[in-house]
Amino acid sequence: MSKYILPFIFVFFATTSLYADAGNVLFSYQKVEIGSKTDWVLVPKPNASLKGNASKSTIITAFNALKKAKRSTYGSSTISVSGSSPSNARVSIKISAAKMPYAVIIIAETVYTLTEMGVSGVSFPGYTSALLKRKDVPFSAYTLIMPLWKVLPNIKSNSIQVQLPDGKIASSHEIIKSWSTKDPTLRKQVYGYLNSPDPYTVGTVAKLLPTLGLPFVEKLLPLLKHNSASIRKTAMKVLEKKRNQDKVLNAVLGVMKSDKNPKIVLQAADFLSLAKNKKYSIQKTYYLINKGTQAQAIKAMGVLGKSKSSPDSIAILNTKLSSKTKKIAFAATDALSALNENPTLIKALTDKKVNSDTKLKIAGLLSNKKKENKVVGLTYLSNNANNDIALDAIVKLGAMKLGSARISLEKLLTNRKVKRQLEALNQLSSLKKTESLPAIAKLSKSYPRKTDNAGYAIMTAQNSKIISEQTKSSNKFIQRLAYLALGEKASKEGKSSKIFAVLKTGLKNSDSGIRGASARAIGRYANKDAEKALKGMLKDRDNNVRADVAYAIGFLKEGVLTDELTKMLGDTTPAVQAGAISSLGRRGETFAWDKIKALASSSDEGVRAAVLTALGNLISREDKRGVRDVISLLSGRVSDSSKFVQEAAIIQLGTFKDESAVTSIALRLNDDHEPLQLAAIRALGATKHPAATELLVNMLDDTNRRVRLTTIKTLVELKDKSSKKGIENRAKIEKDSDVKKALLKSLKLI
Repeated sequence: MSKYILPFIFVFFATTSLYADAGNVLFSYQKVEIGSKTDWVLVPKPNASLKGNASKSTIITAFNALKKAKRSTYGSSTISVSGSSPSNARVSIKISAAKMPYAVIIIAETVYTLTEMGVSGVSFPGYTSALLKRKDVPFSAYTLIMPLWKVLPNIKSNSIQVQLPDGKIASSHEIIKSWSTKDPTLRKQVYGYLNSPDPYTVGTVAKLLPTLGLPFVEKLLPLLKHNSASIRKTAMKVLEKKRNQDKVLNAVLGVMKSDKNPKIVLQAADFLSLAKNKKYSIQKTYYLINKGTQAQAIKAMGVLGKSKSSPDSIAILNTKLSSKTKKIAFAATDALSALNENPTLIKALTDKKVNSDTKLKIAGLLSNKKKENKVVGLTYLSNNANNDIALDAIVKLGAMKLGSARISLEKLLTNRKVKRQLEALNQLSSLKKTESLPAIAKLSKSYPRKTDNAGYAIMTAQNSKIISEQTKSSNKFIQRLAYLALGEKASKEGKSSKIFAVLKTGLKNSDSGIRGASARAIGRYANKDAEKALKGMLKDRDNNVRADVAYAIGFLKEGVLTDELTKMLGDTTPAVQAGAISSLGRRGETFAWDKIKALASSSDEGVRAAVLTALGNLISREDKRGVRDVISLLSGRVSDSSKFVQEAAIIQLGTFKDESAVTSIALRLNDDHEPLQLAAIRALGATKHPAATELLVNMLDDTNRRVRLTTIKTLVELKDKSSKKGIENRAKIEKDSDVKKALLKSLKLI
């Protein structure tokens, strides 16, 4: 029987594992067109069910596979097999009577298939008593011509010839024998397939190399840049076996950074994520941050925040701070904060590309750090956050006791928002550092009373030596405060004649402010020398100095220079009037009651405020009628046109433990002017009246956190246990962490 050979037609099998044994081939009788000629030949076909040795079950499986594939030809034909080995097996096929016209086809197909598996021959009862072999089949068949890479490592068969890359044909038996000797020429030829123009060949050989035991890393790395995406993908998949080699990781990293195919980039990222070296395993995280969905990017940034920082991770997170998507920018901020990359965050606060919301987020995180980082965060919040948060940040700056925090507070004195200026002033006052006095001096023209009080608190906190040195300052504001503070020191630390001499010198200073301050300080000596010195200043050319002299006389004994004070009540300068009123009130000069009360309707707010304070001091708390009159007067001034007078009235009402006083104070508990609100809260506590407690507990629900904090402090000072329930209820719903801490702490103190 001759064979009909088609030298350039190849039948490629799905996988080489199907041909580990020589017989895993099914032959099918098919029509084949070759050029202009048509013929019927036996065509070899792969069949995945024919694995393993050609045992009885394998032979039967092969027959049934043919029968299933060609039902119309085989019908109900059956097979019987006896014997154990393929060459000794006795195989008999009974052809269905209904399929007699196809008997020759059945015989040809089954003989070719089963002899391929090692069976020596097949009998067909009713057709022939002899065993039929291949030579007895009356049809032509393909000779299977396969490329070299298809038969490796050990596929050999009488039906297979191998075509080498140079075009030569050799038997599979010959090729497998040469391969087993590690023939270098054959190995070189296998590698040559990686240069094939056929992507299928390249990809298949790439996958084959590891199974052949050939070194493949250096050969496959160039394929990561192949024009075919499928080849790049295959090469990367095969290289997973050498994942942790640096050259492999670097090459795949290059793919991730430069490949234009998103799927391959993701494959590269997945590849790197399993590397042992964290330098590479983190790369997928970077990819998700830059190319993933929003949710993936946010999650990936969270992963970075828990990892060890690196220049790459910091750089990537830094770029995301300027994202227009708030969630992305916030996630980057959180990650950098978790990594303690504070310099990066601080720099972002001045980056124009970073939006204001993100900057506030950054500042908030920095404000929870320590030392200088905290100062930067609080400073930014003080200048840029909403009012409540800004004011709270200013308070926290004041509590830090750091030079940089103090400098930030000093700069805040120039803030355009009044509340922030004044809170910074208040904090500087509590810090008591003379270094802050020049900055406070610049604000003195805008807020003379408040800056005087703050500067005075700072100056009096110093020792006498430092204060004396400050009297030589070139800054008149500071110099004046120094003279004023010397009087405070004299009253508390001893009336030094040396200091008195300095103060007398101040009375002759060309600056009216310094003369006035010296006068006030001398008044604190409250002796004959002081009386003489002040009497000599009654006719000073400057009205403000005379006002200070009037105020200073109030420190002298009752009755001393009383006539002079009384005359000053009728002075045309309101400041002089106010000073005299204040002194008479402090000294308890009750004879002046009517004269002082008559000035309650003065057009000058300073005079009206002084009257309210003086009357509160002059009235005896035992004088029920007088108390009612004063409270009535004070209550009317709670609605005065001047905030300054209102505050004076509220403070004085707080000195009366009276229900009507409590009621009047309550009118300003919800005032839009925060200082009045806070003054009203403190005044309620000062009354010690039982009715004050309930009003204060209600203030715990105010939207202003500073109001809530002041209320808590006042309730603690009251120590009324009936307030505990209200505090507990507020603590359950309070969202501000600082306020909540204060609430819980207060429960232990009341």
